[in-house]
Amino acid sequence: HLRGQLDVVAEPTEWLGHGRAVRMYPDLVLERGGTPIYVGDAKYKLTADGVGRNPDYYQLLAYLTAMNLDEGVLIYCLHDGEIPPRCVDVRHTDKRLFTYALDLSGRIEDVEASLAKLARWVHQRPRALATTTAA
Repeated sequence: HLRGQLDVVAEPTEWLGHGRAVRMYPDLVLERGGTPIYVGDAKYKLTADGVGRNPDYYQLLAYLTAMNLDEGVLIYCLHDGEIPPRCVDVRHTDKRLFTYALDLSGRIEDVEASLAKLARWVHQRPRALATTTAA
């Protein structure tokens, strides 16, 4: 759904520390012209109020820090209901951590519509859009 707008790279190798210390594999990285502009990680557990699990936030924050990005998303795959995106502004930084509930219930057409909605949401993120239009 982002073809022609952004490149989606699945599970690239990223490094948290200097000298290739602490290897990490985010589930997806969005790039424009080979430059990472957004990172996401897929999860399969979410609390009823749309809050992610602490370790998931730590993991996303590590990705953002290592990749020098300001914003990323934890994509929680659900089978029922819809929970609105939630944002955590990280104290003492300019980092923003989002959770996004992706509905995987229904027919294949319903899942496809959910994926299209997620792609639109990501592409419309102000920081990602500012980065992509500047490139």
